[in-house]
Amino acid sequence: MFKQGALVKTSVPWLVWAGAVLSASGCVAPSSTSASGGGASGTTKASTAAPGGAGVAGAGQTTQSTQTSGGQAAGASGCLTADIRLTVGGGSPAGAAGSYTVPIILENTGTDACTVHGWPGVAALNSGGTQVYQAMRVGPETAQITLQPGGTAAAVLYAVTTFWPPSSGNPTCSQVPNLLVTPPNETHSAHLQINTSMCVAPALSALSPGSTAGDSALSAGAFAEAQQLWKAGAGAISAVQGAYWTEAAAVLSYPAGTNAPGSTGFSAAAQKLTQLAGLPDAMQNPTQQSESHADTAALNSFFDTPSLYS
Repeated sequence: MFKQGALVKTSVPWLVWAGAVLSASGCVAPSSTSASGGGASGTTKASTAAPGGAGVAGAGQTTQSTQTSGGQAAGASGCLTADIRLTVGGGSPAGAAGSYTVPIILENTGTDACTVHGWPGVAALNSGGTQVYQAMRVGPETAQITLQPGGTAAAVLYAVTTFWPPSSGNPTCSQVPNLLVTPPNETHSAHLQINTSMCVAPALSALSPGSTAGDSALSAGAFAEAQQLWKAGAGAISAVQGAYWTEAAAVLSYPAGTNAPGSTGFSAAAQKLTQLAGLPDAMQNPTQQSESHADTAALNSFFDTPSLYS
């Protein structure tokens, strides 16, 4: 491990954390808001609701979204913010303590079919409206989606909202009351209330038809979040590095335990993160030093962060 109170040598700059850690329960509290937008109406509704609630597509509505292999659907143009209702679905545990997945749902409220593809832009804002994080795009870009009137598409936001287990010595996370969401290929955005906290930059899957995403999106999001925790730990003092590594191990363990697509190597990486977190902060014996170097080398390879830890 590294000398307590000393910075680890790394090319990654310090991450600045603000706000307080929120408990894992109730991390996401959907509510309603509205924001100015562009297009014909000049206003974009931006409300939030739990899955199955008003404004969120249920099973009957998802059939109004179709996915095509490419090209523009006949008579359908790109969806404009003015014709899209943006909704934050209710948060649900991502399988790891302290992590949640939240769908960002786009519903076509216009009278004509329109198309979307790729990722919406999602920025996490603090109470003053300043951007704290920009969501990272993960996973492959899906095929173009045609939204009939009332049809929906969703991108899933994966966020680490607290460190687990709770401890007064854990790093603090940034409070995020709002998101700024921009539909693909648009420049007009909407503010959505989310009322949560984020410990590292969240991950965002590409849009898919309906209001959920599959296990492959979960694996991609989990890897991105674990990688961010690994990088953040490199800029922390040794006394709190273990909190980053322990949470990263928890994030990787759930997709590995369910054999989710794309989770190859997650279990071994989680084991090494746990081993590393369990070593003393200082005064390691030769065996512990050897284990520390072996674990960090293997994890640098897994996360594609060569020479991040020294």
